[in-house]
Amino acid sequence: MGANLLHGIGLALNIIENVKKSLEGHRVKEVKELEVELGEFYYVSEKELKDAFEIVAKDTIMGNVALKVSIIRGRIRCINCGYTGRGEINNEPHAIQVTCPKCGEGLVEILEGKELKLKKIRVEIED
Repeated sequence: MGANLLHGIGLALNIIENVKKSLEGHRVKEVKELEVELGEFYYVSEKELKDAFEIVAKDTIMGNVALKVSIIRGRIRCINCGYTGRGEINNEPHAIQVTCPKCGEGLVEILEGKELKLKKIRVEIED
């Protein structure tokens, strides 16, 4: 199992825990739809997160739902030249490196794109 899939499993467990907390006090039979927003600079890919969620949600009320993932496009500010906008992504084996497309510098501040947000939960309520 790759390191990123392990990170994905941790995130998927966190998503499940947050969904369960959100549904406390409600008579939920099953989760029908679940959508998250994932920043493109996050350290797991959409596929890794979906695969991990499928593994950990299997025996829960979320076991039959396919996790929907919307990607949040990243924005950076270059410390070197001041550029603000889209960054260049260089995938490394165990990390994502973001560089400035204007000057090529890797010393950047990430303004958007490292988020993981629970966006939508649709459920079936018990009778």
